[in-house]
Amino acid sequence: MSDAAHGYGRERQSAIYRAGVSGRRPAVPTEYSALRRKARRKSSAAGWAYVDGGAAVMSTTRSDAYVRTMREHGLDEHVRVLSGAPTEESGIAAATRLLDDGDPLPTAILAHNDLIAVGLLLTLRSRGVSVPDEVSIVGYDDTRT
Repeated sequence: MSDAAHGYGRERQSAIYRAGVSGRRPAVPTEYSALRRKARRKSSAAGWAYVDGGAAVMSTTRSDAYVRTMREHGLDEHVRVLSGAPTEESGIAAATRLLDDGDPLPTAILAHNDLIAVGLLLTLRSRGVSVPDEVSIVGYDDTRT
């Protein structure tokens, strides 16, 4: 899924590496930077959510980066991680949970991969949610169909 489909009209961004105390480690991926910019523009008690990839490669790394970034920016109370798997069906299930739980929708959802993002997008739109006006969706991997 392209970034344009997520509401971002720029080229795909990837993780940036920086030198750490103990060597090289991944910095906050630029997708999280987009989330921070979105957070500054939209103030909402609903917050932001991350749908993880279950046992998929990089799932723990991406989930940890999301939680760390939120905490570093004083957004601890907005941390919301939904369990998932690296599939479109997982995105559908996560969107359904978000829509049916009675809480306000998050203003942004970061998905472990583009397949999850597609499931989120299709479900939210089919239920009348405007993406990206009401909810922004960011995915990874630059999946090609």
